[in-house]
Amino acid sequence: MSDYQKTETPAAFKMLASAAFVAGLAFVASFSVNFFRGSNWGMLRPANPQEFWAIVNATADGVAALSALALVAVGFRGLRSLRLTRIEMENRFQREATLSAIQRLEELATVVIPQNTPILAAMGQLKVEPYVKRSEDVRFDPDPKDLKPVQEWLAKLPVNLQGDITSFLNRLEAWSVYFTTGVADETVAFGPAAPLLRTWVGQYYPILLIERSRSRSGTYPNLIRLFKAWSDKMDEQQLATMHQDLVTQLERKRSGMSKAQLPLPLGSKIDD
Repeated sequence: MSDYQKTETPAAFKMLASAAFVAGLAFVASFSVNFFRGSNWGMLRPANPQEFWAIVNATADGVAALSALALVAVGFRGLRSLRLTRIEMENRFQREATLSAIQRLEELATVVIPQNTPILAAMGQLKVEPYVKRSEDVRFDPDPKDLKPVQEWLAKLPVNLQGDITSFLNRLEAWSVYFTTGVADETVAFGPAAPLLRTWVGQYYPILLIERSRSRSGTYPNLIRLFKAWSDKMDEQQLATMHQDLVTQLERKRSGMSKAQLPLPLGSKIDD
């Protein structure tokens, strides 16, 4: 079924169009009967100015009724067209947002991940331990004020490696813009991309803190915004899964509970 067929017509416009159509038909019928009735041919030949203007007024009323009917029909059709156009635009925007999200996933696989691979290899050779052990330790807005531990961790990395990490974060910032602006549908990319993004932000958290503390540097607003949104969503899903697991375990426990009971106190039941 097409969008045009699914568009519903408001009842008020249906009634208005029907009333105007009936009024127009009534006038046309009345005028035709008077015109073709032989005994009334004289009505078209006014004998005085009053009859002349009466005919003119009747004709004007008929033209006005027909014009109103035409305007109602055109307006009614125009409203339906506008509604159809809006639906088509929404469908088109959704298709384009879905396509953009798919393209961002392709970029993730062909550009972003390969860019991060040598960075991880270099950090592995240097045997640098991650700065944060848990995702809950990654906090922004407000950022931590004491950056001395961050600077000590960064001192373990060569300057060129720090530059590579900054370039990688810049790539992630540009990648995140598509989702924070709504150009790409974030629900399409959330499943495969959210865990990766969360991991990368945690891995390079010290670099983000240092760059955000410098007035001459960018604050990575889109990357941080997307990280927060997807992290909250992942936490909600994890809590929902844990809750469901607990409910399932409780139901299994209840269904499998033994019916055995402790013995009755001595003397409470005396055999005959």
